[in-house]
Amino acid sequence: MQDRPELTDAELARGLARFGITDAVAMYAAVGFGDHHWAVRRGSERWFTSVVDLAHKDIGRVRQAMRTALAVEFSFVASLRADDGERWPRQYALSVFRISR
Repeated sequence: MQDRPELTDAELARGLARFGITDAVAMYAAVGFGDHHWAVRRGSERWFTSVVDLAHKDIGRVRQAMRTALAVEFSFVASLRADDGERWPRQYALSVFRISR
């Protein structure tokens, strides 16, 4: 998506913190279609995030897609789960994929 969603930097930071990612730099990546993405970096650690606007997606399909990503175990990307399992913020779903440590 070329346009950022109505999601503040502070909201993204709170979402990333649920995955244990703090003090990181997030840059919006205008790539793909249908979802929003950020490249996140903290020192040598890197992640790729996917933010889904649930107002325009079926939550069941989003959950299935994320389960598939967890099950596939790419050699260069692994999905992380937030400890509290809560949605954040309610209109959006956040997935985080580790690229490097």
